[in-house]
Amino acid sequence: VPQYAQPGYMGAPNAFGPPMQHHMQVGAAGMAHGGVGKSGTLRIRGIPFRATVDDVFRFFSGFQIMPGGIVIGQRDGRPSGEAWVTFA
Repeated sequence: VPQYAQPGYMGAPNAFGPPMQHHMQVGAAGMAHGGVGKSGTLRIRGIPFRATVDDVFRFFSGFQIMPGGIVIGQRDGRPSGEAWVTFA
């Protein structure tokens, strides 16, 4: 485990480019705790402000995401660094 890994973070090397090479915070539901094969919505935080729906979709490649199931958070018309992903 890399020394920068902390509880509540999952590795995301090269998923969103240099700012995301080390970690990405996930919501308390987390993918590691029985999330496989279950539907639900995952809140992710700390994504780059320039991240797009396509970037998030590629990050979760291999998972079934509902059509229109990725929402990039905005605050005052600007990206908030959060997103919500709804899995099938």
